[in-house]
Amino acid sequence: MGLDWAIGHDEVIDHRPQTMDDRKMVNSQSSTADTGQGSFERIPLMRLIGQIGGTYLVAEGPDGLYLIDQHAAHERVLFEKLMAQHEMKNIPSQALLNPEVVTVPPGAAKLLMEQLSVLNHFGFDVEEFGPNTFQVRAMPTLFMGSNPASALRALVEDFEEDETPLQDEVEARLAARVCKRMAVKGGQALSSEEQRALLTDLEACDSPRTCPHGRPTMIHLSVELLERQFGRRGAR
Repeated sequence: MGLDWAIGHDEVIDHRPQTMDDRKMVNSQSSTADTGQGSFERIPLMRLIGQIGGTYLVAEGPDGLYLIDQHAAHERVLFEKLMAQHEMKNIPSQALLNPEVVTVPPGAAKLLMEQLSVLNHFGFDVEEFGPNTFQVRAMPTLFMGSNPASALRALVEDFEEDETPLQDEVEARLAARVCKRMAVKGGQALSSEEQRALLTDLEACDSPRTCPHGRPTMIHLSVELLERQFGRRGAR
């Protein structure tokens, strides 16, 4: 399954500068235009190298090497896109060709009933369909191609991530749960186009360095660190 449905790129065109000096100049210019907390979180424009272990993207930045967790990065991308659409009160939704019927335990069904209004507010069309059973008739275009049942179960199951960063924001917490379930998984091979699209979208995020639950999306290995590891001194 590709990422086009989730990342929203019909065509991936790399307009970024080709030289490192140009990339530094563009990044410097863009960072001076940023305002708000996001300006402290920005990452530099990076050149994609590839994917390793079916889980991590490798990219070169002006200040060294970046290893990017594709699942955590995609969580962040989906979350910011969904919350931006929510803020604009414009979440595109698409009807499912075959509505999904989901049955959950009685306790989970009660919790889900309490969250239906929020879920529908985020572009889902979910309704009760019998005892402990729900029908998903539509879902946000952002998530098309993923499993609707995963979105419902994400709202009521025990969650393995620390939700403290979002504990006072009910809608954001539920959105983050759904985005975690909808994000591309570790171990999933991505095409070169999908890798570039994900990297480009991550660069555009306000808080690209962590997923919505606070887990790092990337590890940075500076040029200086690499030189120390290889025992290099002085001129390269």
